[in-house]
Amino acid sequence: MKKLVVIISLILFLIPNKTYALGESSSSITVMDMDTGRVLYSKNQSEKRLIASITKIMTAIVAIESGKLNDIVVVDDSILKAYGSGIYIEIGEQIRLEDLVYGLMLRSGNELAITE
Repeated sequence: MKKLVVIISLILFLIPNKTYALGESSSSITVMDMDTGRVLYSKNQSEKRLIASITKIMTAIVAIESGKLNDIVVVDDSILKAYGSGIYIEIGEQIRLEDLVYGLMLRSGNELAITE
């Protein structure tokens, strides 16, 4: 009888009496079934959002696939248009494309994505 009481007590103890869901605090979100492409939940789905990190990833891919990572790039005044994080390069500085890609991805240097 003691074993039965202990087992029932453990079962009741392990069953939660309240259930909590994670709160969603983002300004926009989309949850999609990747197999069907069906949107399961969305909030502000049509609102335009900045895509800085995706742009940096694509810039790095294009730079790497160019096969010119050892080329020297002269930093021009286009870096003045960048905002956010950076690696503090200066106008006129000469730097290898490979180093720009490292700064872009490791340091998240926004100005490096727009350097011509």
